[in-house]
Amino acid sequence: KERCVIQNSNPEDLRHPVQLGGTNSAVIDSSFYNIRQTVVRSENHCILVGQSTGPILVQNCYLEGYFGILIGGFSWTGTQQDVTIRQNHFFRLASWGNDSLQKHCVEGKSGVRVLVEQNVFDPNGTFSIGEVRFYFTEFDGSGSDSADWTIRYNKFRNNTNTISDAY
Repeated sequence: KERCVIQNSNPEDLRHPVQLGGTNSAVIDSSFYNIRQTVVRSENHCILVGQSTGPILVQNCYLEGYFGILIGGFSWTGTQQDVTIRQNHFFRLASWGNDSLQKHCVEGKSGVRVLVEQNVFDPNGTFSIGEVRFYFTEFDGSGSDSADWTIRYNKFRNNTNTISDAY
């Protein structure tokens, strides 16, 4: 996906507008607006990195949503590898208020060799209890790894929590 604009005009329906799987997948120079669900009340993500052996690239994107990027999870097996998240802007609208589903900008349920650099994380003052910019957890006890993450040269605005580990 390159130079895409995804605008959610119906917050009841859109859950994961882009799902990356396979090998050599990328989202570049794209914008995501209003990525949230207000009626169904389930987690949603601008980009979902699923069944993939990599490499995966997310670069120079505007990600406006309750969640930004989820790596792994759901019913996928294996570990996502060689993921690069670079030069993106993670944002939330102040008008969304303090909704309990506004959580993590980047969540890793399984990911090895993940690079997160030169991004801007700006929740615009809308925080949920327990919200963090990066959240690492094992998905289902199957031994899927979240390891070898490099997080560097990022800018954090309006931030109280940065990294959480739920192992």
